Amino acid sequence: MLAPLIGVALSLLGLSLFGKLVYPKLTGLGYATSERLIWSVIGLGYLLGLPLAGYVIQYLLRAGADLIDLWIDSEVAAEKTADLVERQLVPGVNRMCQLLEKTNETLARLSTARPAAGPSLAEARQQAIDGVREAVRREWWDQARRLAAAFAENFPDAAEAKDLIAQVEAAHTRKIDSLRKQPPGTPGKKA
Repeated sequence: MLAPLIGVALSLLGLSLFGKLVYPKLTGLGYATSERLIWSVIGLGYLLGLPLAGYVIQYLLRAGADLIDLWIDSEVAAEKTADLVERQLVPGVNRMCQLLEKTNETLARLSTARPAAGPSLAEARQQAIDGVREAVRREWWDQARRLAAAFAENFPDAAEAKDLIAQVEAAHTRKIDSLRKQPPGTPGKKA
């Protein structure tokens, strides 16, 4: 708002100085041509220089106003960021720290507590064999093969380790043969 007023004021000042100081000397009698030439250059300075100075000052004032707006915006953003950190981030970090402390306390109590007895080796071996047989019963052949291979890897000394893989393959072959022997269109045959 101030910048255009200063630009117009300097333009009007240039016109008034030209009209009051230069114009009478250019049109008056008793001045030589060289003096009139000097006064015309001074008049051009008033007519062109002051409006040009007004434009430059107007431009600088606008740039200064934009800079002040930028500072104000950055201060507002800093206030909002501080408010956000204070209201959101700090309580969230507090809650996370409390949860971590509770977790650490729970883990510390569990590590000092006596560990619960797990299944014995014989029970684990029997559960693995039952898992393979259940996968064969449900005809989940890929899972049965993976379980049998894992059993052979985990219990290499067990007598059933080698037989279990062979039993899975034999059951799979029997199922394929039974499906091939069924006449077409009977239920249970997969197309």
